[in-house]
This record gives sequence, C-alpha cells and structure tokens, in this order.
Amino acid sequence: MSVEGKSEEILIEEVKNVVVNLEALSLIELLKKKLEVGVKDNKLTLSDEEVVIIIKLLDGSPSYFNDIEKTLVEIIKDNKIDSTDIPNIIALIQKLYELIYNIKVIKLDGKKRCEVCASILKCLIHLLVEERIIKIDDEQKTKFLNDVDKLIDSFIGLLRLPKELKTKNCLQTIFSNK
Repeated sequence: MSVEGKSEEILIEEVKNVVVNLEALSLIELLKKKLEVGVKDNKLTLSDEEVVIIIKLLDGSPSYFNDIEKTLVEIIKDNKIDSTDIPNIIALIQKLYELIYNIKVIKLDGKKRCEVCASILKCLIHLLVEERIIKIDDEQKTKFLNDVDKLIDSFIGLLRLPKELKTKNCLQTIFSNK
C-alpha cells in the first residue's frame, strides 16, 4: 500500500523523523523553561556564563540538541555504554566544543572552554534522563549517568591535555640550568 506514491517504509521513516523532531523540540522548550530568569526550583547546576552559552546555542544551533538526543538513544539502545559508544560521545563533545569556540560574544581560553563544554554536556544529558525524554530503567539510571559523566571527564581531560603541556623550545633547552 502507498500514499501519494510513497512506500510504507518511506512513510514509516517520515513518521519516525517527525517524532524525533517533536522530542527535540520538547528538549529545547524544556531547556528554555529551565533557563528562565527566576526559576529556582530547577536542578540545573550551571554558572551564569554557561546559561548564556546555552541560550546562544539554542538560538544559533538548535539542531545540536536534536543530535544529543539521537546520540543518546543510539547509546542506550543496547542498555549499556561500551566501546562502540565512545565515538558517538566524542563526536558530541567535539561538536559542542566547536560551537562554543565559534561564539564570538564570550571569550574563553582553551581550559575554560573545556570545563564549560563538560559542564553543559553533562547537564543536558542529565536533564534528558531525569525528565524522561530519554528513558532509562530507574535501577540503571544512576549507573548510566555516572558512566557518562566519567567518560565526558576523561575525554575533556584528553582535550585539555595539549593546553596543559608546555614544551620547551630549542633555545630554552640549550640555555636551561639543568
């Protein structure tokens, strides 16, 4: 059976895309509600600077929030985080880092940008899970969130590593006292 010349598979895929888009929109609306000035009952643990960055991202790159949700759905599809999920998490971190880097209104050094990136991503993932936009069994929820936090911290640590290492140039090596 087909509608307007479209096969059932195409129609099913289009419906799935609409559902995903509606869920992403609900994440964006949920974030906007949580970030409203004066809302003190939310569980977001973000600095004022991080809130400004999220607002800029919501305005300039709303598709990123859709990507987070899709990636998390893909990660939890097998009810665990394993080595096949690592590239997906790295891609989320890389994209967020680039988006934050491209926000010209706020100047952050590399180390601070890494910290902000980790904080925002953790907050968004926790919000998705806590608000049941991404459904995880209650007994697995704490472990999942802890595992994701540890992975994000590890990846951010690697991202920050080149900024923390200082190499001596040739002249410093020659003329050093050691």
